[in-house]
Amino acid sequence: MAAGFDVLMVAVSDGSSSSPQLRDFGERVAAALGEFSPNIVQAGPLTDVAAEVVKHWDGPLIVTSWGFDLMKDVDIDVLALAQARRSIERADAILVDNDGPQAKALALGAPAGSIVQFPWGIDLARMTPEGLDLRQELGWVNDERVVLCARQHEPLYDLHTLIRAFILAASSDRELRLLIASGGSLSATLEQMIVDAGLAERVQFIGSVDWARLPALYRTADLYISPSPVDGTSVSLLEAMACGTPVCVTAIPGNAQWVTEHSGSSFPVGDVDRLSTFMRECHRRTSPDEASAERTRNALTLVRERADWAKAPQRLRDLADLAISRHQDRHPEKGTQ
Repeated sequence: MAAGFDVLMVAVSDGSSSSPQLRDFGERVAAALGEFSPNIVQAGPLTDVAAEVVKHWDGPLIVTSWGFDLMKDVDIDVLALAQARRSIERADAILVDNDGPQAKALALGAPAGSIVQFPWGIDLARMTPEGLDLRQELGWVNDERVVLCARQHEPLYDLHTLIRAFILAASSDRELRLLIASGGSLSATLEQMIVDAGLAERVQFIGSVDWARLPALYRTADLYISPSPVDGTSVSLLEAMACGTPVCVTAIPGNAQWVTEHSGSSFPVGDVDRLSTFMRECHRRTSPDEASAERTRNALTLVRERADWAKAPQRLRDLADLAISRHQDRHPEKGTQ
């Protein structure tokens, strides 16, 4: 965090399996506000956490979109839509990481001057194309071409499309391998799909990967895939691009700022055939064709210019200053806080 800030974080739940999400959250927020007496509060997603916070806090407020709240929840849930509107109306500043959530916030009534957009960014000093990979450790040391997905195994990310596309591609491509990181409620189902297809020897589920090993994970892959139908700016996508890995993602607004025909490949949400084709056409990252090499270079340049985590602390300070200033302008009766 930027110098000059003391930070108190209040978790939505206590982490236990029996704790409903938001149970007692309002009470804990109220208690924390009374004890900490903050100058400013930041809360998100807009559709639940921020909507609860506004019940207990009348000072300077930043609400933060998590992508799915504005890009999915408000379109399918009337209550979520109402809560998002309430959060936006109350907010002094709104943080988004992408054009998609920004457009949705404006459509829901947010003043343009209240919205600040920047991606959280990545550690560009660590995420580089040069360095170790995990191929030796995984036993893939010959001519295997490795497809990687690092999204959580939850319905939101549609890994079923990834698995079905790999099964189709692998039927005619013996060198293709699939590496799946992370985990979630669908892990067992996804693994069973691979077993049923007779491809268990060509797929590895490696679970959560330690932060220090993430660069090596991305460098292992010849193609990084995100099949998610909803996203803001995906950090794992930016990390893959920074590590020089070709990327293939869904053609959705959240990805469009980062992946164009000049920096990667995209496919329609749920399009198994198109994704399967991209898998079969991918080259080894060590011997790409010229078109693929140029896209990868463009992607690397893009993230280095626009996704530097080192710039985030100052941006957060500026965001806090904006929220405090707008709050004072909106509530002159409170005086200077």
